[in-house]
Amino acid sequence: MQKVSKLPRFLIGPERPSLHPRTEIDKLLALEELDKAGAGDLLLSARAGQRGYFRREAVDRLLTEHRRCSADHGLRLWVLLFLELWFREFVDSPS
Repeated sequence: MQKVSKLPRFLIGPERPSLHPRTEIDKLLALEELDKAGAGDLLLSARAGQRGYFRREAVDRLLTEHRRCSADHGLRLWVLLFLELWFREFVDSPS
């Protein structure tokens, strides 16, 4: 007698994509949220560039690839965005 699994086939087959697959909706929501937060404007600003912690071309590449959905850099961009906001709040002198 053959056992029948209640798990979806993609979870048990050799073609399993990953343990935590992200859907296209997740990617779009993350992209929409990053754009609403002004991630590109903040991360590519002159103020962020003056600190010298990030290479502008690398940040621009992350943003471009994420917007084109050729790579999922959502987590990296959120981390960079919140680091930039933290610098503005706690490190930068008042302007």
